[in-house]
Amino acid sequence: MFYRGNLINIFHSLNPEIKKSRLNKANTKSLHMKRTILIIACIIACGPGNLLLCQQFENIQQPVPEQHFFIGIGLGVNEYGLGFILETPSLNDFSINLDAGIGGWGWKLGGSMNHYFSNNKHHELSIGYSHASGLKDFETDLSVEPSGNSQSVNLDLMGVSTVNVIYTYNLKVGRTSKIAFSAGYAICLTQDGYKLHSPVTLDRSSDLLLDIMQPGGIIVGIKLMIGGL
Repeated sequence: MFYRGNLINIFHSLNPEIKKSRLNKANTKSLHMKRTILIIACIIACGPGNLLLCQQFENIQQPVPEQHFFIGIGLGVNEYGLGFILETPSLNDFSINLDAGIGGWGWKLGGSMNHYFSNNKHHELSIGYSHASGLKDFETDLSVEPSGNSQSVNLDLMGVSTVNVIYTYNLKVGRTSKIAFSAGYAICLTQDGYKLHSPVTLDRSSDLLLDIMQPGGIIVGIKLMIGGL
């Protein structure tokens, strides 16, 4: 027994790779089992109704398709409000946007020049111009001086123009479309944004409210663009 035990110990000491081989086989089986469980769990979690959603994750790194034009609808703060957008390519890495919409300061019209600075056209930098028409004989309740009480006030919201600097991330959707997420800043070019008709003086809180409503400041937007060949 003594010699048999010593021989076994000597055999294992001379062949350390035997233990490693057994461990590697066990680890490989365990890894295959974990992958199989993960795939099955993903299929169950997604379900047949959500297979399209699962497939969209594979499109994140795919390039945005080359198209003759994009047309879409979007929602933007300090950009085009709720509106329609047309994008047409001009050069290899440049395109032109035309947009029209409506917001809290009336109708909006604008345009921009866009530069794609990544090969897959995910990242986009734009500079543009937009104009809000304003509203005539606009009536709303605002607080006035010196009492600070709220009362009905009649005023004109004047036309306001802005210069917009925007960064956009484009995510491919389907074969020919994309979803665009935008953020940036709108520089207001208009000093007097409104004109009072009522014989009152607005207090500071009302001035601040109108300044927030007036186009200009931080831009946030999202739009769905459908490509056309």
